[in-house]
Amino acid sequence: SIEAGDISEGLISKMAVSGKLCRHLHIPIQSGDDDILKKMNRRYSRDDYRALIKKIKDRIPGVAITTDIMVGFPGEGERNFRNTLDLAMEIMPLRAHIFPYSRRPGTSAALLKDGAGPVAIRERIGRLREAVKISSFAYKKQFKGKEMDLLIEERSKRDNGYWEGYTDNYIRVKARSVNELKNKIIKARLEKVNVNKDCIEGSFIIK
Repeated sequence: SIEAGDISEGLISKMAVSGKLCRHLHIPIQSGDDDILKKMNRRYSRDDYRALIKKIKDRIPGVAITTDIMVGFPGEGERNFRNTLDLAMEIMPLRAHIFPYSRRPGTSAALLKDGAGPVAIRERIGRLREAVKISSFAYKKQFKGKEMDLLIEERSKRDNGYWEGYTDNYIRVKARSVNELKNKIIKARLEKVNVNKDCIEGSFIIK
């Protein structure tokens, strides 16, 4: 997890060539609207964030981007929210932590007026979650049919006979095996991607 302004050319270059660093960066965006970002005292703009993600994806093929997004910050109207929604779909995050603004006494934001009501915030969170689900599906579909290294973490709690783990770009995969595979790195072919499921089904490749 790293702030957008702290991602250096050196880090991107290192990730592009290293066989030890995973292809995954969690980069909070908070909002995709410049007016709201200024109110949050963020040191980047919408275009800065967009350009950074493009640079990372160009230099590190297949990299996973996850993020944090706040909904309902004081002053956020429908136009501001729509900018956030559009940017979230554009960067195509694998996952996003979406949470409502919560007023905290003593902070500069607590002095701001015109916060969205709870009904509007819930509705916006629902729209944003749906958009991220579709974007995540589009991201994962790129790897369907490909062979990838999979670090096995545990037996599946939902599907008997399956093991679950992660690729180096944070895609959760399950595959069937009768062998003891915990903490092993196994090659797997990614096969079934479902828009309503976080986990991709794959098959192990024994070599």
